[in-house]
Amino acid sequence: MKFSEVMIHFDYNMSNVARALNVSRQYVAVWRKKDAIPWPFQCELQIITNGELIADKEHCIGNR
Repeated sequence: MKFSEVMIHFDYNMSNVARALNVSRQYVAVWRKKDAIPWPFQCELQIITNGELIADKEHCIGNR
């Protein structure tokens, strides 16, 4: 999943994303620059959103 897709789902609010993943807003902001999210967090977001967001290794930071 792309970071931009996550932002749409969470109403363009990085604080909401950070709270959902129990990480800092600053940590989430790093992902914005690459429009990508680390694989473990993509998997967690897929679960949190009941599959509305789908983990995708193509748009992943690390674990390639």
